[in-house]
Amino acid sequence: NAIGITTSAVTAVALPLLATSGDITIDMVDNNGSVDLSLFASDVAVTVTGPQTLSLPSYVAGTGLLTSTTAKTVTLAKHSGAPAPALAAVETLTMGALNTAAFNISAYTTLKVASITGKSGTTSGATGTAAVAGVTSSTNATVTSLTLAGPMVTAVVDGQSKLTTLATSGIINSLTVSSCALLTGVSFAHTHFVGGTLGTGSVLVVTGNPKLASLTTSTNYMKTLTVTGNALLTAMNFNSYIDILYPGSSVGITISGNKTSGLYTAPVVQTPTTPWVEAIVKSNDLLTLKAYIAKMSVNVAAITVQAGSLLDLDDCTVSTSTSPTLSSLMLVGTLYNVTTCPTVIDATGGINIYAEMALVVAN
Repeated sequence: NAIGITTSAVTAVALPLLATSGDITIDMVDNNGSVDLSLFASDVAVTVTGPQTLSLPSYVAGTGLLTSTTAKTVTLAKHSGAPAPALAAVETLTMGALNTAAFNISAYTTLKVASITGKSGTTSGATGTAAVAGVTSSTNATVTSLTLAGPMVTAVVDGQSKLTTLATSGIINSLTVSSCALLTGVSFAHTHFVGGTLGTGSVLVVTGNPKLASLTTSTNYMKTLTVTGNALLTAMNFNSYIDILYPGSSVGITISGNKTSGLYTAPVVQTPTTPWVEAIVKSNDLLTLKAYIAKMSVNVAAITVQAGSLLDLDDCTVSTSTSPTLSSLMLVGTLYNVTTCPTVIDATGGINIYAEMALVVAN
């Protein structure tokens, strides 16, 4: 049977042993009141009005809608995320068992802090048959801190105008972080699926975050790595990439438009008395990818590097002068005669072939 409680005389509604019932409606006038539904797990509609703090540790949902117009701090340890709770005043949201591929926290226009975790055991690279978790957070003007923990197949953090910190853990196969105007730091500790239909390789896209200063990756088995348009990004570390995808795979790598620096030494043309000398690219950032790309080069017949893949430096010093990009400097290499200076540098600019990556050394 349904339960309805409306009261202005008490500050607490305690139903700690209630595990099942019909729809529940609790309307409390006192905004400082509390509700205890510790064991409640029925898939029914739950509406709670009054309390500013709401915790439903056993409520999973499936078809039942959770509604609260007053709760500012909401903790849902087992809620699947579908249907998405209607939380008009929520500022801090914690979800511990997300099990839907279409959960969008941008629907919560008052949200400031969110911690979202995928349901443990529901996603498996070995089977890929269970429901999969996915989070989208786009064009939200209030979120300042976001924590994402897998298992998740996809997470998209886009256009968060006040987001300053982002942390990840668990399995997140594909992560996009883009156009977050105030994001100064990311703490990536997530991995990816290995094996099965979900283990297709990791995807990381970090683009257009104007205040992000450093980036250290945490995933392996690269399928896509895109780091572009981060105007203050001066330090990058890609040492997490160790194992390459297996034959038949396609990999895309693009790094450009950031603020990474390095030193470029142009090829030296042969003279009658001196040999020609190949170009040198000094970059500690790109060096963290060199060994990984060298592994790919051994499997060049089996692994396809996608068209448009490019590695660039954005402030590359030559002697005492400075050039905007490594690409513009490497284009000069196309002017050298193939006999007197047979450089590996092609006419594209930037590092876009294995032989050019081999030129990278420590700065």
